[in-house]
Amino acid sequence: MPKYSREQVKTFEAIVDSFINNVVKSVGNTPDGKTPGEVFSKNIKFTEMPKILIAKNAFNRGAADPDKRVKQILKYCSSVLPAMQRSFGDEALSDAMPQAARTQEISDICRENGAEGIAKLVDAAIAKDQPAGQKTPAAKNAGGKPPQPKK
Repeated sequence: MPKYSREQVKTFEAIVDSFINNVVKSVGNTPDGKTPGEVFSKNIKFTEMPKILIAKNAFNRGAADPDKRVKQILKYCSSVLPAMQRSFGDEALSDAMPQAARTQEISDICRENGAEGIAKLVDAAIAKDQPAGQKTPAAKNAGGKPPQPKK
């Protein structure tokens, strides 16, 4: 029995689409006249390229098993994240996070799979969605995560 549902897989695929369409393709032209895609390409380090290419190839193959697919997506997102952050900043990336991905569950799945950077962006998006009065001082200091009930 798969650990992740097809809906969760679609949510993670929406994160990739959102990063591509809402950040890389439509941030607008940069002050020096380059397109966002050119800025992103310029900010990829030579040593990051093999990791990105391997993760992109696996992502493009697309595993049928939901658990493997989530891992592929998160590995791809994590491989391009440093260059995305250098190019556009965390705020643009967290703003681009799709609404369906702005949940603690998605953040937890990212952490379970070693995608701490993506989890932090999800947490930042969650924090932006909360009205200012609902944020506790602890939540503000924890990257916007609301306090979790003990189980």
